[in-house]
Amino acid sequence: MLYLDPSAIVKLVSREPETLDLVREVREDPALVSSALAWTEVIRAIRRAGG
Repeated sequence: MLYLDPSAIVKLVSREPETLDLVREVREDPALVSSALAWTEVIRAIRRAGG
């Protein structure tokens, strides 16, 4: 089981230098957990980045 904080979730939905490494980790262990508040933080981060 992997815990993803908001910065890791952002890496999964936008191209960043660490994205491919994180995708590999998620494929090896697809059981993901995160905070309920993480989604709000992710949406705000993506909007700030212009997405």
